[in-house]
Amino acid sequence: VGAAAADVSMNEAALGPASRVLAAARRAGCRVIHTVESHRIDLADLPASKHRRAVTPDGRPFIGQDLFGKGRILTRGSAVNGLRKEVEFADGEVAVHKPGKGAFFATELLAWLEYFGATHLLVAGVTTECCVQTTLREANDRGFDNVVVEDATASCVARMKTETISQVTAFGALVANAADSDDVVAALDAYGTSLGPGPTATAVATNSMALPVVDAAPLVAAFGAVGDSTKSWRDVREAVTPAVVATARAIDRACREVGFFYVVNHGLDAAPVLACGRALFGLPTELKMRLKAAAGEGAGYEPSGAQVLDEGRLGAGVDGLAPKHFGDRKESFILGKAAPSQRVVAEDTTSCCSGTTTPQEAQNPPLDARWPDEAWLRESASTPFRATLTAYHDAAERFVADCLLRGVALGLGLAADTFDAVVTAKAMTKLRLLGYPAPSTDAGYARGADGAGAHTDWGALTVLAQDDVGGLSVCVPRRDDDDDDDDEAAVTWLDVPNLPGALLCNVGDMLRLWTAGRYRSAPHRVRRPARDEPRFSAALFFNCDPDARIDPRLLWPNQDLDGLRKVSAGSTAEEQAAVPVSVSSASSKVFTAEEYILERVHGTYAG
Repeated sequence: VGAAAADVSMNEAALGPASRVLAAARRAGCRVIHTVESHRIDLADLPASKHRRAVTPDGRPFIGQDLFGKGRILTRGSAVNGLRKEVEFADGEVAVHKPGKGAFFATELLAWLEYFGATHLLVAGVTTECCVQTTLREANDRGFDNVVVEDATASCVARMKTETISQVTAFGALVANAADSDDVVAALDAYGTSLGPGPTATAVATNSMALPVVDAAPLVAAFGAVGDSTKSWRDVREAVTPAVVATARAIDRACREVGFFYVVNHGLDAAPVLACGRALFGLPTELKMRLKAAAGEGAGYEPSGAQVLDEGRLGAGVDGLAPKHFGDRKESFILGKAAPSQRVVAEDTTSCCSGTTTPQEAQNPPLDARWPDEAWLRESASTPFRATLTAYHDAAERFVADCLLRGVALGLGLAADTFDAVVTAKAMTKLRLLGYPAPSTDAGYARGADGAGAHTDWGALTVLAQDDVGGLSVCVPRRDDDDDDDDEAAVTWLDVPNLPGALLCNVGDMLRLWTAGRYRSAPHRVRRPARDEPRFSAALFFNCDPDARIDPRLLWPNQDLDGLRKVSAGSTAEEQAAVPVSVSSASSKVFTAEEYILERVHGTYAG
């Protein structure tokens, strides 16, 4: 509004009353939903007509532009588009990002209200004749009883506020009733906390393995079958239902409390992939070494001992034990979409990419890999190796991007498509087949080496399929019944066996940094298998677009970051230790996903 040279000074008068009503609503246990007119960082949800009309007095379009040195106007993640401190978002509340004036159009607002079981709305904000009136009329048409808090709303033109209030309250509250903030605060305080806490994330189930179990069926139903990325931004937001919200809150709770969870009804079939891993790792060493990747290259075969995942920053900080620097006993086969600076330069272009990047490949890069000759595996693999892994990679990638990350965004109280602009077809991914030798066949175990040393994952989210041999354990907060603060802060290692039909999902350091510590990136390791059998697993690491800016502002809809810093300060020492010092100490620095991933690659390889 200011960019269009309107007088915004009268809007300031509404802040005090709105702030008092907000505080009273929180005391009374009301569910708080903030609305912010804002657009995606790629402006995909900006109509051409709105863009054309939104101009400065000298005719310059201003949406998406930084005219005041405070960030892009009406664009998510910009301070200038954030909520004022007087009425700021609190962690655990909801912030609806609306592309238009009304808060119901092309948003998840109705799903949230239905999830909360809401019937009555208290509405405040600016401007009265525009966003407030439009939202009130939309709410009225959807059957809600509305009260507009008259002195907690304002207009740039005084008579417009008066006329609007008169219109919406005419004929016996045609659209809404009106009340003064003092009366609203008094009523809310008299009501006390009788409203109760509202629905919780009951979709998180318990199980004998002690990790949460999240049912992904509502996400898959809402956002399309695995591999279907045809939905528009509006389709995505309008597909959100109360069941989707419940699942998103279950994911949010699991990510905050544990950082690991099982996911069921995901639509992925990992059994053929595990079979491919078993066949590949059963090949003679000479054949496997023909596919060998250079240290940290991330495409091809890695023999046992090539990587040291315990980077010397976890052991003593997690469980009091000194870190081990033996090479991990696992062997790996890696394929995926590498960071542009990490692309393989191939000697044989039939087995991996050429190392050159066309403009088309930059937007939709091919899979980087050193593929084995199918004839090597013909007798031991039941399905074609390359086709099986390619299909699973693509399906798992879309499941993470289309379902899990949208669930994460909703769980944080944000728009479902918050991550969509930074998880395009060029997103960096790694599908890693992992084979761990049987204890009797590898002397490294006898020296105290792990199958995979204690570590946290580097990227945003990881999806893991594993067999029944066991060995994986996760460092989780201890949950004792004595409510002792010291015990509550303690951690323990929890064995994580395979749950039939489930995949494992865990938060990586990138998402932990993006959420400023609200989400937990849990250390984990693979110990010597309890049975004298080899262990096989397959992990899909999802790392977002190379140029994605890992800026917590994208996930924090306030102008001021103080509240976010307070949330981050609640992280335990163990969780702080799991973030590289060079990144965590430069919290004000905004870096790209590619910069972060490449930094983490260094120091984890033995040669």
